Amino acid sequence: GPRRAACRSGREQAYRSAGTPHAAGRVDGEATLALPSLSIVIPTYNGRAHLERCLPSVCAHAPARTQLLVIDDCSTDDTATWISQHFPNVEFHRLEKNLGFCGAANFGLAQAHGDVVELLNNDTEVLPGWADA
Repeated sequence: GPRRAACRSGREQAYRSAGTPHAAGRVDGEATLALPSLSIVIPTYNGRAHLERCLPSVCAHAPARTQLLVIDDCSTDDTATWISQHFPNVEFHRLEKNLGFCGAANFGLAQAHGDVVELLNNDTEVLPGWADA
């Protein structure tokens, strides 16, 4: 199915890693000027294999106006390259030094702009309706 706002490519990108809304984004045919209603923060450390299942499920089932952030806690696998190739419009932040799960999560939470913020483990696969609660 069609990818949601956080997973769209090119000019359809609704939110950028600077963390500010941009008028250039379009979601479901309407100009996107508002802040995201949901922010999803996914900390990861050497979790590329987990992200291969996690990110497609999140992109398939995230509501419109979702900000999706992946915080890489100084991984030594090819997470950064894989994200840039397969999910170039996800807000990806690579930390300069390993801060541990709590440090990476707190960094991501500080970047979130949604009315609701969801902290999601990188080994999570979501199902339809998961964000409705």
